[in-house]
Amino acid sequence: MDKAKKILLVEDDPVMATLGKKQLEKKGYSVVHVSTGEKAIALLQKEHASLVLMDIDLGMGMDGTQTAERILSFTEIPIVFLSSHTEPKVVEKTEKITSYGYVVKNSGITVLDASIKMAFKLFDAKQSIISHKNDLLENKRILTESQEMAKMGSWSLDVASLIMTLSPEHQFMAEGIRAEISMPLTEYSDRYIIKDDHEKIAAHLESAIREIHNLDYSDEFEYRLVDPAKKEIRYMLVRGKTQKNGIIYGITHDITDRKKNENALIQELDNMGKILSAMKIGLILHDREFRVLWVNPSIREMFPEGNPIGKKCYEFFVGRDQPGEKCAVEKAFHTKQTATVISHNQENNRWYSFVAQPILEKDGEIRQVLETVMDITDQKNLEQELLRKEERLRVTLNSIEDAVISTDTVGLVTGMNPKAETLTGYTEKDALGKPIGQVFRISSSITGEPVEDPVRIVLDSGAVASLANHTQLVSRQGGLYQITDSAAPIRGPEGNIMGVVMVFRDITVEYAIREKIARDEERYRKIYYNAPMSIFDYDHNGIIRECNDSFIALIGSSREDLIGLHMLRDLKDEKIKDAVRATLSGKNASYQDWYSSVTASKNTFIHVLFHPVYDSLGEIVGGVAMADDITPMKNLEMKLAKSLEENKELLRELQHRAKNSFAMIVGMMDLAVLGAESPETVHLLTDIASRVRAISELYEILYSSQSVRSISLKDYLARIGRSLIPESASVELQLNLEEVILSSKKAIRIGIITAEVITNALKHAFSAGQSGKITLDLQKSPDGFRLEICDNGRGIPEDFDYRKSESLGLQLAMDLASQTDGSFSIKPRKPSGVSCVLELR
Repeated sequence: MDKAKKILLVEDDPVMATLGKKQLEKKGYSVVHVSTGEKAIALLQKEHASLVLMDIDLGMGMDGTQTAERILSFTEIPIVFLSSHTEPKVVEKTEKITSYGYVVKNSGITVLDASIKMAFKLFDAKQSIISHKNDLLENKRILTESQEMAKMGSWSLDVASLIMTLSPEHQFMAEGIRAEISMPLTEYSDRYIIKDDHEKIAAHLESAIREIHNLDYSDEFEYRLVDPAKKEIRYMLVRGKTQKNGIIYGITHDITDRKKNENALIQELDNMGKILSAMKIGLILHDREFRVLWVNPSIREMFPEGNPIGKKCYEFFVGRDQPGEKCAVEKAFHTKQTATVISHNQENNRWYSFVAQPILEKDGEIRQVLETVMDITDQKNLEQELLRKEERLRVTLNSIEDAVISTDTVGLVTGMNPKAETLTGYTEKDALGKPIGQVFRISSSITGEPVEDPVRIVLDSGAVASLANHTQLVSRQGGLYQITDSAAPIRGPEGNIMGVVMVFRDITVEYAIREKIARDEERYRKIYYNAPMSIFDYDHNGIIRECNDSFIALIGSSREDLIGLHMLRDLKDEKIKDAVRATLSGKNASYQDWYSSVTASKNTFIHVLFHPVYDSLGEIVGGVAMADDITPMKNLEMKLAKSLEENKELLRELQHRAKNSFAMIVGMMDLAVLGAESPETVHLLTDIASRVRAISELYEILYSSQSVRSISLKDYLARIGRSLIPESASVELQLNLEEVILSSKKAIRIGIITAEVITNALKHAFSAGQSGKITLDLQKSPDGFRLEICDNGRGIPEDFDYRKSESLGLQLAMDLASQTDGSFSIKPRKPSGVSCVLELR
C-alpha cells in the first residue's frame, strides 16, 4: 500500500482486539482500537478513518448496529461487521444499515483482509457513482440554462413514425410556451414553418433519412417560423444514434437578431465595396459555416467563373471539400484574430492576398468574417525576382573563401556567411542583433591588446578601413585566427550610409609561414655571419654579393674590398674561375690548393665547395661557396706522407731481409738433406723445408704487394705448388684456382696445409721416376671456399682412418684447419689416388 489506511476496530473483547490489531497491522493497515460504540462515535467526530470494523455485541452500552446507524448519520464511511452470530435475522439486520461486508469471527486473517479490501472497492465505486450522478445533474442544469441564454432548443425525429418531439426550450422559441410536446412532422411543418421553406426542409430531411445508418452524417439549414412573431431561425440537423433506435436528433437556434445585423452589415459593405472595387480590392463576407454571404464587384471580376453566394468559400475559391491549412477564414474563426494567407491560384496562375478580419458581436461571439482579397501577382513576381537575386547573392557569399559580416548603422550584426560563422564561432542566428564587437573580437597578436573596431572606424569616417598587421580574431570558443580585413560603408541610393560590410580572411597559415620565414631568415643570417666556416655568395655574373667575417679573416682582406669583386674578371686562379663557371651552369664544384689573395699579400691552402643557387622558378641566380683554411692540415698531411714513405721503405727492407733469411734456411736444409744418411732424417728435413718454403712464399708475395694484411690465395697457392713441384719433375702440377682474398694470418696456415699435402703426395703417391699429376682446385662457396688437393697415385687402403694416423704432417694439417674455422678430410679417389679437402667458412 502507498499509504497505510486507517481502520477503526470496535471490539469489547481485549484478547480478540489485540490479536486482530496485530494481524491487521502486519497486513499494512493502521489500526485504532476502541471498546464501546460511544467511544467510536466520539473518535470519528474528531478524526478521520478509512473503514470501521464493528463487533455487533459490545457489552452494556450501544450494540454494533446502533453504533453503525449513528456513525452513518454524520459521515460516509464503509463499515464491516465482525461477529460470532450466523443467524439470518442478525445478518439481515446489518444489511439494512450498510452492505459493505459481514465477517464471522475466527474466519482467519486472509478472509478478513479480503473482506476489508472488497469493502474499500465497494465504497470507492459507490462514491464514483454518486459523483457521476451529481455531475450529470449539474450538466443538465448548465445545458438548460445555456440553451435559454443562447436561444437554442433541441428536437428529435422518429424515422419510423415521423413523430417529432420538441424540447421545452424549442417550444418556448416557437410559441412562447415552455413545455415538451410531440407531433407528426407534417403538423409541425404546417403549424410553424412558412410554405416557401417546406420544400427546402423536406429535401434536407429526406437526405438525413437516406443516411440514417451513416453515423458520421450531419446537416444544417435555415428556415423561417410562421408564429408567433415571424422569427427567422437557423436550423441545425445533427446525426442521432440511428443504428439502435432510428431517431434523428437536432438543435434549433434563434438567429433573428443575427440575420438583422447581417443584412445591415451587407448594406454597409455594399457602400464600401464600391469604393474598394475602384481600387481593385475584393471583399467577401463569410458566416460561421464558411458560406459566402456577400461579395463586392471586384471579387466577381477576379473570379468570373460563377456565383459564390451561398457556397462554401473553400469549395468555390480553392476547390477543396474542407478548409485547409492556408484558409484565412478558418484561422480567423479559430484564433479570433486577423489572419493573412498568401495563396497561388493554379487555374489562372495568379497570386492573391487573403486578409480575414473576424467581426465581434455584442455577446462576444464571432459569427461572420470579412475577408479582403487583393491580386498581388505583380508584387509576388517582383518579390520572387528579388528572392532569386538574393539567393544568387547568398550562394555567392556562401561559396567564397572570404568571411563576410554586415552590420546596421549602429554596428549591430545583420548577416554573415558560413565562413564567418566558422571563424567567429557564432551561427548567424546567434549573431543577429548583437554588437559587432561581441561577435568580431580582435586583438594584437604581438601584445594581446584589443584592436580598434574597423566597423566603428567606417561609421565614424565614412571611408574604407583596413586592419593593421599582426591582428588576430578570438573566436567564441577561444580559438585564435590571424586575419586580414577590410570594411566598407553600405550606401543607399542617395549616398547615405545604411550599414557596413566587412570582409576578412583567415591567414593563420600564411602568417605562420611568413613569421617562420622571418625567423628562419634571422637565424640563417646569424648562422651566415657567425659561422666558423668561411661563406660568401655571388650573383649570376660571378660578382660577390656578401660574405661573413670568417671569410674576410681567411682571405686577409676587408669587406669593402671583397663585396663587388668580379671573380671571373679579377681573379688570376683559373681553377677558381672554372669552379664559379660550373656553378653558374648548374653543377657543384670544388677547389683545393694554395691560394694567393689578390686583395692581400697572404698565401693560404684552402678547400672551397661551390654550389649553384636557384630561385622559386628553378632558374640559377648565382652561387654560394664555403671555404675552409686547411693549411695546418695540409702541412700535417705532407709530414705524414713523408713519414709513411719512410715506413714503407723500412718495411720493404725488413721483408727483403726476412725473405733472404728464409732462403738461406731452405738452402741449409737442402745441404743437410744431401749429407744425410738416414731416410728418416731426409724425410724430416724435406718436410721442414717444405713448410719453410710455404712461409717464405708468403713473405715473397707480401714484399711484392701493396698490402701486408691480405693476399691473393690464388697466387699464394700457385707459388707454393710451383716451388714444391718444379716443371722438370715427372709429376705434373695442375691448377684450377679461383680468386680469393684472405688475411695473411689465415693464408699462412692454409699454405702450410697445402705444403704438407703436396710433400706427402710426392713421398707416398708415386714411385721413384713415376709420372703423375697433383691438382690444386680452389672454388668459392656461398659462405666461404673449398680447397681440394688430389693426386692420381697409388692411393690409400679403403679402411684407412686419417683421424687416427700418427703422422705428424696430418695432425698438423687438421690442427691448422681447426684454427682457421675450417675442416680437413681425406678420402680415396676413383679410380686411383687420394683427395684431401679443406673447407673454410
